[in-house]
Amino acid sequence: MDINFDFKQDPVGGHIHNYLLERARVVKQANGERSFHIFYQILAGASDAKLAELRLQRDPMQYLFLKQGGEGVKGLDDAAEYSNVVKAMKDIGFDESVVNDLHKFVAATVH
Repeated sequence: MDINFDFKQDPVGGHIHNYLLERARVVKQANGERSFHIFYQILAGASDAKLAELRLQRDPMQYLFLKQGGEGVKGLDDAAEYSNVVKAMKDIGFDESVVNDLHKFVAATVH
C-alpha cells in the first residue's frame, strides 16, 4: 500500500497493491522460515492485558503453526515492530475499533 501525504503530513490518498498471500504459509513453513511476522509481533509486543483479552500466550512455541518456523529472526525485534505496526495504523487513521478487530483476527488465526 502506498499512502500519499500533504505538506501537513495528513493522508490525502493512496494506492493498494495486490499481493498473493501464501495461505499455506500460515499453517506450514519450510525449514528456516517462519509464518507471517505479525503473529510473532503481537505475541512479543502486546501488553499482558491485551494478550489475556485475546486469550493468547506470549510464547510462540505454544502454537503449532508458529513453532514450526523457530523462535525468531536474528536482529529482528518483534516487540518494537509490533509497536511500529500499531502506530502506523493509528497514524493513517484507523480508529480503535478497527485496530481491535485486526487484533482479534490475528489472534483467531494464531489459535
